[in-house]
Amino acid sequence: WRELENFQTIFTCSGAHAFLLQRGICPTHHVESDPRGHKVAMLGEPQAGVQYLIASICHSNYFDVLEKAEAQIKLWHVLFDENEIYSLYPKGDWVICGGNTIGPRALKIARLHGYTNLHVFGLDGSGAHAGLHTNPPPKDWYQPMTVGGRSFDTTMNLLWQAQSLFDDLDRMPEIKATFYGD
Repeated sequence: WRELENFQTIFTCSGAHAFLLQRGICPTHHVESDPRGHKVAMLGEPQAGVQYLIASICHSNYFDVLEKAEAQIKLWHVLFDENEIYSLYPKGDWVICGGNTIGPRALKIARLHGYTNLHVFGLDGSGAHAGLHTNPPPKDWYQPMTVGGRSFDTTMNLLWQAQSLFDDLDRMPEIKATFYGD
């Protein structure tokens, strides 16, 4: 996380917003798409100057906290399989696909903002989180997976997310992604 001070633009998602703020680093953008109510406890204090890129499916308590702080909010929508939902989306709004976690979606949103040289400091894929997670998967959901000769404890959903992330990057060949961490 200390290396982030070297970057002019920082996108955070999930609990990384609060994690960085506690260490004196303010992100440029914060992205969220989880509809569960517990996610607002992971946000931390909204900050002036941060652009909050929030999916319309997020819980109303998330919007309440951001609106009370008069945060700058930009709304976007999640791609669903049910076609009838598209008539509810305002014309011209962003509709983002990419698994069901915010990490792959955040990379797409960064790309839509014009960024192609992405440095990724940790995404879901194993049982480790940067900070407090308010609703971690049950321990019995985890199983060891071997990648590159190393074993990691993960859930099938998180493994699928990691795999879909690389599929997404294959579809965006203009992106140079550098990954940090384990």
